[in-house]
Amino acid sequence: MRNIQVRGVAMLVAVLSVCGGAGVGSTTVSTPPDDAGPGKAGQAGPYTMTGTVRTENGQPVPDVEVYADNTLRYDMNETGATNAQGHYRIALPRNELGTWRGGAILHREYHGVNFQFVLVADDRTEFTAEKGAVRNFTWKLTGKTPEGQFYGGSLWMYGAVDAPGFDLSRVEVTLVPDGPIIDGSAGKTVQAFLNGSQIRDIPIGRYKVTARYLPEDGPSQPVLIAERRPAAYAPSITADFGRTNTLGNAMQFTVKLGAGE
Repeated sequence: MRNIQVRGVAMLVAVLSVCGGAGVGSTTVSTPPDDAGPGKAGQAGPYTMTGTVRTENGQPVPDVEVYADNTLRYDMNETGATNAQGHYRIALPRNELGTWRGGAILHREYHGVNFQFVLVADDRTEFTAEKGAVRNFTWKLTGKTPEGQFYGGSLWMYGAVDAPGFDLSRVEVTLVPDGPIIDGSAGKTVQAFLNGSQIRDIPIGRYKVTARYLPEDGPSQPVLIAERRPAAYAPSITADFGRTNTLGNAMQFTVKLGAGE
């Protein structure tokens, strides 16, 4: 069984995201092949787990930690890493009892913050070492995890204590990517109303954030935004996700109403 640990706030994300380190017990590291041959990515062979890791857009992901977890022994893992083409190959021992299950973890630094992602296997079933297996993985930035959390980060807005209160659920937030998001893609504009005080499942990236208050009756009003412990408010703020102990990967802001439009 796996003793590779995923610590932090489960795909936080909400509590939402996934974070922490990965520790390996009894392991053998297999480097990925760059040439064709038996057991290459896409071909199952005896005593081999192989496959490819890609983004949701189909781009290969290098330097992913891939492991085969022995389901009988707690401290038995065989590990490998993906090459520049996203391929990996792990050699499995011939004399170990039990079946095996594949998994993959990606560590990625983005604007000075280290994030960890648990990648999604195309096949979660166990297999025997004698038969081997192909296990491909996808780096997902949004959607629900098998545990019911989210792969994306969360945004939180809190009303300023020194300003008149207003219904945060009537606040519409717009996030425009400021440069490539964490997987290197251009990302997309996100626009949504706060659910209470939060928006969940946002792809990790750097965003320009704006907001407006849309009361049920009356004209819209701009919302002024500041960091969580504000020094100054502004109509927009450019911000990154941070790692938190309670909220996972999150952006947090303090807001108050501006002048009416």
